[in-house]
Amino acid sequence: MIYWLLKLFHFVLWRFSLRNVARLGRCLGELAYWVDRRHRRRTLENLRYVFAGEGDRGHQAALAREHFRRLGENYCCAVRAAGMTLDQLKHHVEVTISAPLWDEKSDRKNVLMVIGHFGNFELYAHAGHWLGASMIATTYRALKHPGANRALEEWRRFSRIRYYERRGELTRLKRELGRPQKLVLGLLADQHTGNGVPTTFLDRECLSSAAPALLALRYRLKLRTAICYRVGLARWRIEIGKSIPTVACSGPRSVPDITQEIQDVLGSAVRRDPANWLWAHRRWRRSGRAS
Repeated sequence: MIYWLLKLFHFVLWRFSLRNVARLGRCLGELAYWVDRRHRRRTLENLRYVFAGEGDRGHQAALAREHFRRLGENYCCAVRAAGMTLDQLKHHVEVTISAPLWDEKSDRKNVLMVIGHFGNFELYAHAGHWLGASMIATTYRALKHPGANRALEEWRRFSRIRYYERRGELTRLKRELGRPQKLVLGLLADQHTGNGVPTTFLDRECLSSAAPALLALRYRLKLRTAICYRVGLARWRIEIGKSIPTVACSGPRSVPDITQEIQDVLGSAVRRDPANWLWAHRRWRRSGRAS
């Protein structure tokens, strides 16, 4: 039943323009703010934890409401965008880059793009095509509910990206990384991980994934960041940041140093537009639990 309900929801959204879908999504996000007490509470706790002393609680509550509206807008627009061509999406998405992504003289052809839960992050899948990538890949974890997972996998087939399930397909991904082919691998690196590297994120201690640093060092990948910003209703800009060095004068940089620099870049993006980031997940560990 869950599978068919999701299929029906996707079918309905595909009948409308992206701007109208965005308006609907913002309304659904506003509704979710009042109905979903658990995630509303977690969002407010995280905002107060990070921005303690920066504005009153009324301002933080308004920020949380706008955050939920954007979640609704981003989810609904991601579903609608899956059925759009790259030419159609160009009217809604722009990609800016601080320095060329490819260096034809270098043998390091593959790029690891560190991404986070910013804006409509499903659009990262399309950005690589505009940058001339021959293959775009990322990892995911299958949903526990089989019906929901089936619907999600069918929807993502439209995204022109290769998805590798973390628990069963990493060997295939590693083979691809070993081939110089202008591959762009996108990895989310802004969530809590139990066996991660101690870092700070938004000036608060936390654990962060070491996977981007480890893979970049192991497979000699160029390391870049990409942030998706909302610039208007159903309009986004994906900014490709400058390279994060993996080698210093004395040799390879340490994994903790690379990981901390990644978190610094992501943290700066959150402060630039706080409502643009996903606050409803457990990012920091406080009092023996993640928050």
